Order: sequence, then structure tokens, then C-alpha cells
Amino acid sequence: MDLTFSGERQVRQFPCQCCESTVDRTWSRLNRDGVARAVFYASCYHHAEGGEVYFDIVIGTWDTEDLSDHVTFGCRWGAIEGHDQPMCSLTTGGEVLGDNPLFGTKLDRPAALQSPLLPEFWDMVDFLLLNDPVVAPFVNGHRARLR
Repeated sequence: MDLTFSGERQVRQFPCQCCESTVDRTWSRLNRDGVARAVFYASCYHHAEGGEVYFDIVIGTWDTEDLSDHVTFGCRWGAIEGHDQPMCSLTTGGEVLGDNPLFGTKLDRPAALQSPLLPEFWDMVDFLLLNDPVVAPFVNGHRARLR
């Protein structure tokens, strides 16, 4: 699967509600094999006790008015108790993004684990962790601090 960024990238900053640190949120489209396949939102939290990234990825058919096949997955990258390296764990997709029909079905962890699109979601998360110009430096900076 060949993933690429598509369309205009958006980036904005806002204060974290829990600690007033900065949050960098970026979003754009992802193409798979040259076809629009997803929209992602990645929110990088600069918490004093350690950074974390929340991903919300809407997978479906784009460039049409029919949103019926859209599903939103979510995960969190960051420290996990009992592990010496940050990891990703499933969360409810699009939980903080409102009720726009764009998000389709927002999957919680049990539903995400049953979805046939889960491997595609993880491929997209891996792609963003390695290639997104906001996420990749954030993640690499926090990994370096853990060593």
C-alpha cells in the first residue's frame, strides 16, 4: 500500500485543557495508491510529564457526497504504564471532533478490534509517525528524552 499526503495541510496550535501546555494539531488527506482514502487529525500534546499524540483517522470514499462508508478510528501514542517505550493504543475515534457526518461511524476499541479496516488504520498511523512533518519530529523528540 503506497500512502501519500494529499491536498492542503492544516496546522493550528491551542492550549491544552488539562495543563495549558501547547497542542499542535495537524490534518490533511491521505491517498492510498493515488486515490483519496482518508482524512487524518493528529494532535500532539506537549505535557510536562511526557508527550502524547492522539490520532483520529476517517477511512472511506472521498470526492463524493455519499459518506455512508466513513468510519473513524482513534488511537493514542505515548507512555503506557509497565512499558519502557511509548506505544499506540486504540481509543474511540473522533471523540473530540464533534458530530459532523464526515466522521461516519466512530469506532470504540471493541468495534475497532472487529473492523476489517483495522490493519489499514495501523498502516496509516505508522506512515504518520514516520512521515508527517509535525508528528514525526514530535515523536522522535519525545523518544530521545526517554532514553
